[in-house]
Amino acid sequence: MPIKLSRNLSLPEDAVTWKMGLIGRTGKGKTNTAIVMAEQMIAAGSPVVILDPQGDWWGLRSKYQIAILGGDHGDIPLDPRAGETVADFVVAHRHPVLIDLFGMGEAEMVRFATDFAKRLWRENREALHIFLDEADLFAPQSGAKGPKAQCLGAWQNVVRRGRSRGLGCTMITQRAAVLNKDLLTQADPLFVHGLSASRDLAAVDEYLDYYGIDRKARRGITGQIAKLQVGECFVLSPGTLEIDPLKVAVKKRNSFDSSATPQAGKTRQGPRSLAKVDLSSLQKQMASTIEEAKANDPKLLKEEIRKLKKQVGKQKPTVDQDATERAVAQAVKERDRHWEGETKKLLSVRSKLVRRLHQINDLSATNGESTVEVNGPPPVLPKSIPASTKRTPTPRTSERAQTGSLPKGELAILKAVAMYDEGVQREQLSVLAGYKRSSRDTYVQRLREKGLVETEGTTLLASPLGIETLGDGFEPLPTGTELYYYWARRLPTGEKAVLAFVWSEHPRIVSREEISDATDYKRSSRDTYLKRLKSRLLVITSASGVRASDLLFD
Repeated sequence: MPIKLSRNLSLPEDAVTWKMGLIGRTGKGKTNTAIVMAEQMIAAGSPVVILDPQGDWWGLRSKYQIAILGGDHGDIPLDPRAGETVADFVVAHRHPVLIDLFGMGEAEMVRFATDFAKRLWRENREALHIFLDEADLFAPQSGAKGPKAQCLGAWQNVVRRGRSRGLGCTMITQRAAVLNKDLLTQADPLFVHGLSASRDLAAVDEYLDYYGIDRKARRGITGQIAKLQVGECFVLSPGTLEIDPLKVAVKKRNSFDSSATPQAGKTRQGPRSLAKVDLSSLQKQMASTIEEAKANDPKLLKEEIRKLKKQVGKQKPTVDQDATERAVAQAVKERDRHWEGETKKLLSVRSKLVRRLHQINDLSATNGESTVEVNGPPPVLPKSIPASTKRTPTPRTSERAQTGSLPKGELAILKAVAMYDEGVQREQLSVLAGYKRSSRDTYVQRLREKGLVETEGTTLLASPLGIETLGDGFEPLPTGTELYYYWARRLPTGEKAVLAFVWSEHPRIVSREEISDATDYKRSSRDTYLKRLKSRLLVITSASGVRASDLLFD
């Protein structure tokens, strides 16, 4: 059954899988043309789905069995999180569906349209035509960042690659200049109603040039487009229909004109009746999807945590004094046992060094060479060491370096290196110590010359002399959960917020988009914070997402 638009133009039935465009300023008849197409596709039994941000299409129900989701005339309400569920319904039931997005905010429309397009592209395999009204909202020419960039990518798949999956699409917009050009040039045929803005006419001229129409012919066409009357349009189809630009007067729609502009002093009369559609099964499925989305929504979870913390804060803590004293005593005992073991290790190393020095002196004396002074005979390691024994620094040189003698920059680099037992890379030091590459490398070289840092391949480590130079006041980083709280008290606000979200999701790998949604940081700021956190070994990043380091967990 052909799709008859005017007395001199009909489209074949397989236009249901075509990529078409419909442009024209408000009041010039582009919505009527789109609805005439939809009416005839529905009458022919072809499944169609309409995304309507303005709430203009509901009058179709005066003549046709079409399900309406959302808007003022919907059979069931529509939630921004239900895009995938609605796509599954469309694919499974092959029933004409009007998705009325009116009443949602722009961000909510974009979210729904993104999920809907992605799921439709993945699951659909039979002929289905999509009418995308206000297409520039979902596929803009410029300014597509974050969620809008994802939305643009999803609709590029549908429009440019959808035909192999049975998907056709008619993009409808008032402004040809602001619709993504990669998609506008895919439209063939392109229906052009009256335009007056120079940028929009330039976009049509660019479209004609893309298809090889010479400059003189293009000027003649764009000149006539500016003078078109309501309901008239030029049909441009150099590829699909293989016709010269054709001027047509599109016939009127059969259904109630719900997009008509209200007139002053008159009350707009609605249709006498609307056909009913049973959508109870979809409503139950959508409700389940929404509840699941709420249960996993990071913002809602954070709000719940905030409420629970507030409740806990109001409760008076109870303290078991005896239990506290027992815990303190146990902690002191474990500390003493730890340092006893560490002291044994240090004395063992010292003993080996002194023995080695005695051996060197014996050989030197035999050869008539000078010897070095060694404090006492080779020591014998005692069987047990009192818990109160303090570490005795190993004398590495007669001229021990002192922290106070190090310049500020060298001291900052040395502390940053010493914090990590496994060593650090030079790039990490730029974040840890806050110095640019040239200054950083200068300080590293000076510390190496003084014997305070060592290298193993590309890794920098603090030498024993470097640790000794920092003295007893220097504390290495804690481990496990304490390491998380250590950085949570010191990180700048942005890095702290990103780390808190990633840490709370461990061991799950979270996407970068989830981080932006949870923290409200845009891509550039988010990626900067992730780079700094990675330098501190606090997160692990990959192409699939971000995960908190296992170092932050006991």
